[in-house]
Amino acid sequence: MGNEHKKAMLAIFVFLFMCLLAGTVFITIQVQHYSIAAILLATTIIIGMDIRWVMKFEEQMPSVNE
Repeated sequence: MGNEHKKAMLAIFVFLFMCLLAGTVFITIQVQHYSIAAILLATTIIIGMDIRWVMKFEEQMPSVNE
């Protein structure tokens, strides 16, 4: 994965995480559905950890040019 591609992917996911986090805060404060907010927050954390793991795995993977 190229360096530009990583930066673009990171920017897209940061934007999506910010939207998901803003939605979670809105649901918690305005609607007061704490169980839904907890599920959304857990989902945000799991997806963030997965993206971080994939990006670290890509860096450690040797490049194979055939």
